[in-house]
This record gives sequence, structure tokens and C-alpha cells, in this order.
Amino acid sequence: MSADASLKGRFGQGKTPREDKVEIIDSLKRQFEASSSVFLFDYKGLNVSQMALLRRRTRENGIKITVAKNRFIAIAVSGTEHECLTERLGGQISVATTETDPTVPAKILKTFIGEVDCGKIVGGYLEGDYIESKEVEALADLPPKEVLLGKMIGSMQSPTTGLVGVLGGLINKFLFALNAIAKNKNDM
Repeated sequence: MSADASLKGRFGQGKTPREDKVEIIDSLKRQFEASSSVFLFDYKGLNVSQMALLRRRTRENGIKITVAKNRFIAIAVSGTEHECLTERLGGQISVATTETDPTVPAKILKTFIGEVDCGKIVGGYLEGDYIESKEVEALADLPPKEVLLGKMIGSMQSPTTGLVGVLGGLINKFLFALNAIAKNKNDM
């Protein structure tokens, strides 16, 4: 930081930061700490009605989308595990966070971009690592967590189901053989 930059603002004048700005930064910190994933979305080119539509869709799915100054976001993530997001802040950035399934915000953002043909996913934070926009789009293409768990359980059950079928078939063959022997003795 240059000497001129350190003299700017209220802090450079010996004053404390404004309370409303401190509250915004604290709110962002709490939002990041509570989230399982964070996605950066460049909303440049969206009009008010499109942004309202995006907010409504995200809210319906338990996702919080926040628009804040990039500087506030940078201060909020400074010294945290989300600090890797600082390098990607630039332009008109909004932050989408969720406390649940991390694929949901990625799906909503990707679908929304396809519908309105503006905006772009900048990247995100997932399980300790920064992920690029291509990885977020790949995450959006994954089926929901419940479907993946169902497939996994199904694949784990299939060997036992097959074993039951084989054993049932052996018992049926044995019974057919006994019936044939009994019928053969009755015919004699």
C-alpha cells in the first residue's frame, strides 16, 4: 500500500471506520464462515428485473446472494480460509453462498446464465480450495447429492441382490428335481 493510499479515508484522518461499513464486513464474515461453498458471480450486464429473478431463484433454494463492494469482501475474507477469493475480485461481483448442497448454487447460476445470456461465473471456494469457473460448471453438471447417494447404495446392494437371486435359483432347481423324482416314483 502506498503512503498516499494509507492517508485516504476515515482511518487516514485518525477516525474510526463507519459503523455501517463494519456491520457489512461482519455480516460477510459470518456468511462465509457458515457456508459450505462460495461462488463468485460477475453480474455485469444484468438489468434490475434479471437480478431480481436471480435473487428469487437463489432464495427459493436456500442460497444467499450478496452484492457488496469488492473491498468489503476482501476485508471479510482476509486471514480466513476463503482468502483465495481475493485474487478473483474485480468488476461487478456478487457472492452466492449456501450451507447445504454445493451443487445447487452452481446449477442455478449456470442455468440462469444460459437463460439471460449475460453474467458469468468467476470461480468459487469449495472444501478448502479455490475452483475455477470451468470446475464450477462441471460441478453444476453433477446430479444432486441425494441421487448420487442413491446410486452408490444401489451399486452396493446389487451384489447382495444378485446373490439372493442365484441362491433362489439353486433352491428352485433343487425343488424341481425333487418334484421330478417324486413324480417319477408315483408313476411307477
